[in-house]
Amino acid sequence: MTDVLDFIEARSPQDGIYFWPAVAAADWTGQRVHRFLTSCISSPRSDVAEAATNSLAGNYGAYRPL
Repeated sequence: MTDVLDFIEARSPQDGIYFWPAVAAADWTGQRVHRFLTSCISSPRSDVAEAATNSLAGNYGAYRPL
């Protein structure tokens, strides 16, 4: 989890790479994860913001990426 967040947070929030970690974080715990998800809610990408909102609620959501 820490390695994933280190990798993701080194990139632009507009990068689509934020989406899947925001989804996966539904099962992650800790203050850093909460900060990551909270920052994702303000993302300029609506898919990332929705994934983060679901994860903060403890839900994975249903996604169809293709």
